[in-house]
Amino acid sequence: MSLAIAEKFLTLLQNSDAPAASKLLHNDVVWHQPGDTRISGEHRGKMGVITLLASFAQLGISLELTEVYKCDDDILCRIVIHHEIGQRHEFQLIRLQDGLISTIRHLGDSEYFEQILAAPEAA
Repeated sequence: MSLAIAEKFLTLLQNSDAPAASKLLHNDVVWHQPGDTRISGEHRGKMGVITLLASFAQLGISLELTEVYKCDDDILCRIVIHHEIGQRHEFQLIRLQDGLISTIRHLGDSEYFEQILAAPEAA
């Protein structure tokens, strides 16, 4: 069941359906985005995560789910992040609480996001 929730969440993001994806988020969800950019840090609550997802869309970032693994209480999702500067294979570590996503930790190349934010259309 937890694998299905994570897969559905990332598939909805892949299809740019943030409103439907937000229904799978715990009210107190936290998304940890690594690095030292304007999109880095902890994004708290459904609105914080939706705001982050809107930033991704504005920057021309899209996600593609490629694999999902169950790791104890966590779900490790391998994703491909697409942008016009190139693509990166990265990971999302997802934890559920009461059947909803409570934590998302992005595991990836923070320099890639710095390059995206430095791209002319991101300014």
